[in-house]
Formats: sequence, C-alpha cells, structure tokens
Amino acid sequence: MDEKKSVTIVTAYYCVKSKHSPQKYHVWIQNLLLGVGRFCKMVIFTSPDLINYINSICSKNIRGALFTVIGIPMKDFKLLQRYPLKIWAHHYSMDPQKACGRTVECYLIWNSKLIFMKEAMERNVYGSDKYVWIDIGSFRSADTTILEHFPVYERISEDKIDIMLIQPYLPHEMNQLIFFNTVHLGGMFGGSIGAINKLFQLFYKALDVYITGKQFAGCDQQILSTCYIRSPELFNLVIKNQDNNINDMWDIWFYLYKYWNLEK
Repeated sequence: MDEKKSVTIVTAYYCVKSKHSPQKYHVWIQNLLLGVGRFCKMVIFTSPDLINYINSICSKNIRGALFTVIGIPMKDFKLLQRYPLKIWAHHYSMDPQKACGRTVECYLIWNSKLIFMKEAMERNVYGSDKYVWIDIGSFRSADTTILEHFPVYERISEDKIDIMLIQPYLPHEMNQLIFFNTVHLGGMFGGSIGAINKLFQLFYKALDVYITGKQFAGCDQQILSTCYIRSPELFNLVIKNQDNNINDMWDIWFYLYKYWNLEK
C-alpha cells in the first residue's frame, strides 16, 4: 500500500443521558481505544471536561494506534447554529422511542456525525484520503483481536459510502423521501474524502427537508435513508454474510468491523 494513503477513524463521546449508562460506555470505550492497533489513526471529539479522561485511556494503548482528541462544548456545536435547541426540544415531543432513553443531546450528537467528519477532514492531521465514522460505544466484545489490523485501507470504498443494510427497503419505499420510526441503514459508514463530502451535502439538505416539513429528525438513520433514496449510486450497501459464512455471529449493526478487515 502507498504509504501516503491511510484511513482516519472519526468518533465522539459526550457523557449525556441515553439508553446506556456511563459505566457501560466506559467498558466499550476501553474495548475500542485499547484494542485498535498500528493501522489505526483516530480523531475523537469530546467535551473539554472529558479530554483528560479520553487521553488517559488512549495513553494505555500498547498496539501503536495514533489518537487526536479534540474538545468542543456541546453548546458550540455547528448544528445548533442552524437549528437552535428549541427545535430539538420540539422533535423530542415527536420521538416515538423516547421511552427507551433517547434525548435531545443524543439527537445533537447523531446529527453532528458528518460535521465531525468534515472538521476532521479539514484538519486532516494524518494526511488521510479515506475516513470512517464509528460510534465510540460500538465495540462491545472483550475479544479485540479483529481490531489489531483495523481498518484495512483497501476494503474501504474509493468512490462510494460503505454502510450496512440493516433492513431491505420495500418496493413502495423506493419512492419515499421521508422515513419515520424505521431503520434501513447502520450507524457506521465510510469512504473517500470526496464521497464523504457528497454525503455531507446530501445529509444536511435532507435534514432541512425534515425540519422545515416538521417531520421527526432526531434520529440520523432516517435521514440517511432519505440520502440513499435520493442518490443510491453513492452507496455501497453492505449485506451481512455476503461471504456466505453461515456461522458468522457478528451483530449486523457492527458488521463493518469485520467487513473492513477482510482481505480481497
């Protein structure tokens, strides 16, 4: 592989009320940050008060991973400059799943993923030409062997966005632009800088449609579904077990950990 080519992983952690406790996140964060190896270059966004906490975990990584921790207070999110907090409070009232622990703060983080990626790409501290987003609490196994070589550069698409297909679209949904309380695509995704920039434009145009149309926009997964319907050619929909391994026990939500590790 050309040494000038590399992947930057982007993630974020803000200690907010959600469906999982801070104690669980602490375990999952350690799984990820201590498990990744020398192929990992990671940018982590967090609140200023958690910078030392994140750095303290990163410093214990002995596999050669590189980390950059960036502190941004939630009140300074660029998302809030366009969509003030009162808008998200209204969307909370529309949330069909708020009983499971979803909060306004969750909405702000989920809908800022591509803003975080844009910020990381503009800084480009590792000179990467490909970027992937992973949720910081997404690696929930104590066996971190698969993270030693994660991510494999060649496995990440050049001109498309890799993303899991969680639930196939029904025929009538192929002409649908607004999605509500349905999930088709996963939360991990990645591709080249060019592909991510295209998704950035698509995502925030779609978010405008949801918010101006007074449609629930708290969950980014519905917005991503709209992006796919509008520009399916931009997406590489990854299907679990496409390698025909019927014994594969990976959770479909986290399958890209495996997909981005396979040798071509």
